[in-house]
Formats: sequence, structure tokens, C-alpha cells
Amino acid sequence: MIGLHSQDDGFYLTLRDRRLLDHSRKHPLLILGVAERRIVGHRNLPRIRSRLSSSKRTSAWKATETRHDFVEIEFDGLLRMAVQERDGIAHITFSCFDSSVNWLRIRLPGIPGETVFGGGERFAGRNLKGSRIVLDSRAAVGGLRPTDPSLPSDATALIDGRRIMRIVTGAPVILDCRSQHKLTVDCWSVPDELCLGLCTSVSDAAAGLNRAAGSSERSRSYPAWPLEGISLSVRGGVEEISRRVHSALEAGIHLGSILLRDWQGSQEGRNPASYGWIPDPRLYPALEDEAARFKHAGIRVLVTLAPRLSRDSALFSEASERGFLVKRSDGSDYLLGSTRSDALPDLWNPNAFMWIKDRIKTEILGRGLSGWVGDSWIDPPPDAVLYGDSDAVQHGNEFAGLWGRAGEDAIREAGAEGSIAIYPRPAWGRLSPMVSGTWSPWGSDRGRRPGCLTRGLFLGLTGNGPWHPEIRASGLAGDTGRDAFMRRVEAAAISPLMRILDDEPYWTDLGLMSHLARMSRMWTLLAPYHGSVAVEFA
Repeated sequence: MIGLHSQDDGFYLTLRDRRLLDHSRKHPLLILGVAERRIVGHRNLPRIRSRLSSSKRTSAWKATETRHDFVEIEFDGLLRMAVQERDGIAHITFSCFDSSVNWLRIRLPGIPGETVFGGGERFAGRNLKGSRIVLDSRAAVGGLRPTDPSLPSDATALIDGRRIMRIVTGAPVILDCRSQHKLTVDCWSVPDELCLGLCTSVSDAAAGLNRAAGSSERSRSYPAWPLEGISLSVRGGVEEISRRVHSALEAGIHLGSILLRDWQGSQEGRNPASYGWIPDPRLYPALEDEAARFKHAGIRVLVTLAPRLSRDSALFSEASERGFLVKRSDGSDYLLGSTRSDALPDLWNPNAFMWIKDRIKTEILGRGLSGWVGDSWIDPPPDAVLYGDSDAVQHGNEFAGLWGRAGEDAIREAGAEGSIAIYPRPAWGRLSPMVSGTWSPWGSDRGRRPGCLTRGLFLGLTGNGPWHPEIRASGLAGDTGRDAFMRRVEAAAISPLMRILDDEPYWTDLGLMSHLARMSRMWTLLAPYHGSVAVEFA
């Protein structure tokens, strides 16, 4: 139930009899603005800087419609705000504002001593109260350190363990948690939707964020095969992966799947062929035959897949000629990085979107592969030109959702629902209902960043699905590194997926292989528990 209550020179809204939003002349709920933007930084990593040229505070208001689950309010003729309750979540949308408005500040009530967690993988596990952060690696804000583009962020927050917030927008968002009495959100465009919820417990809040993220659409029929054994990342071609699989089985490891890290080409020296979207004929000349052989032995084959296409790929010329790649302002393909080695598909182009679906159906599903793991991530640069001259600043963060939807549609059109597993990195926007879980790397934590398990806990609580760490076998030369790897393996035995990365040759250490075998048996015995948790999350 949504309640609208007048007070002094303003109003406050309640959700199921609990205070949700406040507005007054002195402390306006909304401020609208027009901002001037310019590109700054190096050509290889451009960022956008925004300067507010004019702003208007909302003041006078009137209710244009009120129902038990819906309220619409008009502010000074500046804009209208509609609040709709669905499943205990207040879904807030804005309309009737001037087309020049490209900045909106939203003031949310705060509670002294509260905690704020969220912001995606970049900030997961860190209490943001007392901080001002940029939730977009493309934005440059004075006095704030730019966000690491390799660590995705998201406009979600779990506040005091009882309140939830999710902002649906393709533009950068700045979250200001410095005040004890308010939480301020600056959106670099009017958001498509603001989702707010008031919950009675942390578990209810997590469920609410999952619903706000679109997870209520999630299929309850997760593939069963990921629970039949752990997953090992392998590389080196047909002969090498066969050797490693036999070594794992001989060591007593319960193996359910293998991840081919180099199926698109060698990754030595960061070879751009690793983003080819087709099998490397030198390493895997008959990938579909290998997938069928392993599947017959009870081992599924996964591959890596990232939303970027190498210039050396056989598919690049077709994508470029048909206008399926993100462009620069001069009409040329936007090649990324200092080596200009790869480009991004323009998923806003409906023909490019269909082409990507066809590639997934042909190169992955059509070869009998059982799914994919999201590799690297990058959003369209702020100076890119998108299909239909769409503004990359205001729409760039829609990229993750479009990429996930392309994979989802490909699986559905191929009739492979319930048999394909997808494991992307936590990213901005709607989580595909076909995603089996998200992941983060473990083994390369640096500085004062929270540990991997801490980050994973809060990623799960903020709507990122069943999460698992990718266990990295790094630093094994010393006893400390070896012991740390064993502890990571033990912790991974209780995660939704146990997956080991082959950074260093752990398979030559009989002690490590024996330990991994014991933990793989433990993980497999917990399969009923993992399955029931996945269904409960759905």
C-alpha cells in the first residue's frame, strides 16, 4: 500500500505504513538540471566530465491521482512522478519533463548510524556510508578516483539491512552517502525507474532486490549437470586438455565440466584472437566432436565469451561491413585500447542483435557446448556513437542487459532452455532469468579491498544471483601461496559452483591434487543443498 500524507510545506510517502520518501521546500525530493559534458582523459581510456549549467528545485506539488497501490504527483509543471507498488517494492517513474533535462538529483531520507552496501563488484563488501562514489568507470568526477573498468559496478544498495534501492538507467550514477540524515543520488539522465523497498530483515531485503532486478522472471529449472562435479579451467588444445582431464580423474577429482579458456585462440601475451567468437582450428579443429566425446563421459564443455570482437577474427570483416560495430564520430569502427585490437558489437542495432544471437546459436549451442562463462567486460566508451545516434553516455550501461538478453534469446530459440549454464560477471542492469550464477576472481586481491567471500556475500544480497569465486592457483612457488590456494579450495567447497583456474600448474603437485579431490567429493555430496538453495533464490 502506498500512502500520501501532507506535512507543513510538503508531503511524505509511506510504503505499507513505513516512511519511504520526504519532500519540502527546504529539502526538495528532486532537483532537475541541464549539464554540459565533455570528453577528458587519454584517447585509449576516454572519460566524460559533466558540469551543471542550470538547475531547478522542485517545490510546489499536487497529487493528480491516488489509489491504494499508486500515487502520481506533479511538481511545479517541471515533471510528474508516479509511484506504483508491486510485490512490496515501490517502482518510481518520471515523465512530462523538458527534453533538455539530462541530470536529476534524488534525495532519500537517511538514518544516523546506518550502513550502506552495494555499488556492484567494485564496491561489494565495503560500507559506503561516509563516502561519495561514482558508479561508472566512464565518468570523471572532480575529487573522486575513477572506477576500475575491469570491476563492474551497479546502481544498487542495501541500506541498514532493511531498505533497498535500485536505479534503472543507462547513464552514470553518483551515490553520496556522506550525510547522516540523507542519501543523495545524482543521475546523469532521468532514470527509467527507481525501485525502493522497506523490508523486515536482511533476507527479505535481498529477495526484494532480486525482484527489483527482474529476478522474479527467473526460471526455476536450473540445469542439473553443474551439480554433478566441479569445473576445471583448461587450455592448450585437444591433447593437452585430454591429458589434464585424465590426471584429474586419476587423482579422484569429481569432475563435472571443463572450461576451455583458449577455444578462440591462444591467450599467451593477451593475443586478440581470444575474442574471435569461433573455435581456433589449430587448437580445436573439431570442437563439436570433442564436446560430444566429453559429454558421453559425463563431462560438459564450457567456453569463455566476452562482448568484444577481435580485429583478427574471421567474423570481424562481416560485422564491420554490415555496420554491426560501435562507431566513432567519424563513422569508423571504434577499436579499443592502445593496440586497437578489438571492437564492441552495437547491440542497439536490431540487425546486429539478431546477428549476435545467430553467432551464439551456431558457434556455441550448435557445437554441443553446454554454456559459457563471461570473460572480460567493457562498456561502450562515452565518445562512441551508437545505432540511431543514441547517446553513449545516457545509454552505455544498457549494454550488459542487451548482451545478456541476446544470449537468453539464443538459448530459447534453440530450444535449449534448462540445459545451458551461463556464468557472467556481476554487471549493470537486469540479470537474465537464464543465468545460473555470477562469479568474481579470487586469488588476486590487492590492497585494502574486501576479501572475495565478503564481496560475494554482498553481491548475492544485492541481486546478482547465486555467486561463486573463481579459484586462482597463483603464487604456488612458496608455502604461503600453496596454503592460501588450499584454503580457497576449502571455502569454494560450499559455493554454488566449484571452479578452478589454471594460472599455475597445480596439477603437478600430488598433495594439492589430493586435497582438491577430497574437497570435490565434499562439494558433490552437498549437491542437494546447492540445488535447493538455487531454487529458493529463484
